[in-house]
Amino acid sequence: MTTASNEQNHYPLKLTFADAATAKQVEFSGTADFNHYGDLAGLEILDMKRQLVGGALPERSPTAPRWSYDESIDAFYVAASEEHSSRQASAHGVLQLSASGVLVAIEFDTD
Repeated sequence: MTTASNEQNHYPLKLTFADAATAKQVEFSGTADFNHYGDLAGLEILDMKRQLVGGALPERSPTAPRWSYDESIDAFYVAASEEHSSRQASAHGVLQLSASGVLVAIEFDTD
């Protein structure tokens, strides 16, 4: 499920891990978590390695969103805030990969 490499989709929510050019976009589906104010608390993507289509997870950085990956269940989670989740919604969008195939950003919307 890959979009054309130079096609730019614009979704209302974006999590950026690195300031790098996007060379490829890969469609994904996941679950967004929201706090009781309706603000984004995090994003979970199950079956992440398959959805990355050969791409790599980002480097950890003190300036990028905190993320975790559980290899035993292939689950990727990005914390967008310190808030706890009180509501979930289906999420869909694109994983943006650099020329070297590293995840640099996630753009998405919810249902």
